[in-house]
Amino acid sequence: MKLMGTRRTAPLRFALFAFPLTTAAPAWAQPAEEAERLGEIVVTAQKRSENLQTVPIAITAIPAERLERQAVTNTADLARYVPGLLIGKSLFAGQTYFRGIGQGITIPGAESPIATYIDGIYLAAPSLAVFDLNNVEQVAVLKGPQSTLFGRNATGGLIQITTRAPSDTPAARAEIGYGRFATLTGKALLSGPVAPDLAASLSFTGKHRAHGPVFNRFTGRHLLDEKSWSLQNRWRWTPGALTADLNLIHGDYRNLPGSVAGIFPGHLAQDGATRYLGYRTVSNRVDGPNATRSSIASLKTGYVLDGVTVSNQIAYAHFRGKSVIDQSGTAGRPNPNNVAAFLPDAIGTSRTWTDELQLQTPTDRWLQATAGAFYLHNVSLARATNRFDETFFSSYRIRLETESISAFGQITAAIADPTRITLGLRYTSDRRAISGTTVPATVPNPAIPTHKTWSRPTWRAAIDHRFTPEVMAYASWTRGFRSGSFTTTALNIPPAAPETVDAYEAGVKSELWDRRIRFNLTGFVYDYRDIQLRALRGTVVDIFNAARARIHGGEAEVEAALGGGLRLTGGVQLLDATYRDFPNGVANVPSPLPVVPAGCTGPRSPVNGGVVRLICDLSGNRMVKSPKFSANAAIDYERSFGWGTILLSIADSYSSGYYFEPDNRLRQPAYHWVDASIRWRSPDRRWSASLWGTNLANERVYDSALTGIGSYIYRPGSPVSYGVTMGVALF
Repeated sequence: MKLMGTRRTAPLRFALFAFPLTTAAPAWAQPAEEAERLGEIVVTAQKRSENLQTVPIAITAIPAERLERQAVTNTADLARYVPGLLIGKSLFAGQTYFRGIGQGITIPGAESPIATYIDGIYLAAPSLAVFDLNNVEQVAVLKGPQSTLFGRNATGGLIQITTRAPSDTPAARAEIGYGRFATLTGKALLSGPVAPDLAASLSFTGKHRAHGPVFNRFTGRHLLDEKSWSLQNRWRWTPGALTADLNLIHGDYRNLPGSVAGIFPGHLAQDGATRYLGYRTVSNRVDGPNATRSSIASLKTGYVLDGVTVSNQIAYAHFRGKSVIDQSGTAGRPNPNNVAAFLPDAIGTSRTWTDELQLQTPTDRWLQATAGAFYLHNVSLARATNRFDETFFSSYRIRLETESISAFGQITAAIADPTRITLGLRYTSDRRAISGTTVPATVPNPAIPTHKTWSRPTWRAAIDHRFTPEVMAYASWTRGFRSGSFTTTALNIPPAAPETVDAYEAGVKSELWDRRIRFNLTGFVYDYRDIQLRALRGTVVDIFNAARARIHGGEAEVEAALGGGLRLTGGVQLLDATYRDFPNGVANVPSPLPVVPAGCTGPRSPVNGGVVRLICDLSGNRMVKSPKFSANAAIDYERSFGWGTILLSIADSYSSGYYFEPDNRLRQPAYHWVDASIRWRSPDRRWSASLWGTNLANERVYDSALTGIGSYIYRPGSPVSYGVTMGVALF
């Protein structure tokens, strides 16, 4: 049975642009005489530095200046520049989706199938995937499974963030800004040599939003104010063939108050009284905090001998988050249905140790090889106290321990002068164990395991052929693997089995018109099995294997240097992502429900308000957060005068809309997200000033939406915002 909700079609303002374009990464800081051509883009998608156009993987790379022009300050903003990429926020965790694959499970211990790396450090906790960007050199989005070189839980793709290494010459920069909602921002960087062969950098970014954009009618307070800051300290030692890179990162993020749950438009809450009050107006019983803190430390060493590089990176990441939310989206009693507000007070922590040993042969040989081993140990702890209004209901303290060991290797061989093959293999073994206590106490069930081991091989086979120095075509088959897992909100629940994906991809990469146009085209087909999904059963978040899906689509990216300081970038994605076999899907149907729909089983309900949970056949429904059409386009113009340089930029990101849950009831309507900026830079490049705006169409784009305790609830996204920024480079 296909359960559908209402949908609204946004106007096709995307026709403002001559054709759909994308934000592949140009080398923006070029001298004027070189700006007529596109610069080379260097990525590390295969664990080595390579030209983007020679890598047989679909990749979008975004440089630092592009991020600055469009006021991209957080990883959640990256979705505006990669068609089809969606990064939402749910309490203190991120929800990332791409090509139909994503992470709706944000409880402690869960890992996203869209992996996030910063400077080679794997961020296992989904909560670490959303953070402020600090001293970034490049962001690269690797599309499709990356399970050979990057391993488990990269079945949907990878977000690779690279920060600037310490510089060999002294550098000091500072920036301050002010924007809507009394938002003060600041950045600072110190970098340079400390001693012979030793350089260091210290960078800071901070934000204080004093006036939250959401109003709680019940308490009379504004919500979603923000205090956040992050600090990074890097040290790089290069005495010769040996290199050592120490990387220290700390971040602190607070919304006080910050937890928001509005009732989704067109629906009545479980209390029979609360409705949609306006996009930025809610009626919640509590104004709970939403606060996170993270610390990361990494030491990477490398040694080069006869062109062969041996490296090792050991890292530690710690995360702690706290949130109190009204998960019913209501003010509680009194109300027509005498229903209390459900108020979970949750704390989640994650501690992850990783170590990766790697060996690489030189890149200028006919045979290139990469081999290595990876170890991960994670301990996640979930604690919560649940109340209905002010009355205690239940609590739990659950610990999930994960140990993962893998070995991998990949070779690329030139079988003929213009033709190469790539073969990669990885074997991963994961062991997970769960323990804890609950109130009321949980009686152990011997039939349900408390620990389990999953072992799987993953692989990649690709062939690429260069027809001319400027045109390459490739095809690949990749197997991806996402580890099985336990839920950390209850005991005695069977673990979910691993999910797998077979991805078949073909593409063309080209640079045309004397390297003034870069055009890349990709087509893909996925066979996605044993999909892990989230379902709320009572007050427990359950993880279960529910479905099989076939996903296919295509993407195009183009970047053009048109001369006279004018550049166009952009891209499109067409996506057909549906569940092929989903007989046991959880469907949340509005109450009252006098008759159970055909194809479903479950109770009827005479209650006016809330939802009824049924088990239905959801085969044929669209997959979660999988828009049929996504596109973005950007126009950049640069012109120099005697008194400085003016840089103009405008970008539009369009989505045809998508569903938040498999039953296809809660829907994000189509939208355009428009950003623009104008920047002045002094002739000596020391001073700069910018006027910027984001979401200039003031579209209503939900950060998240889901079925809570008896009600459809949502968290609103960012409204239109604007401000000014001033910067100085001291030396």
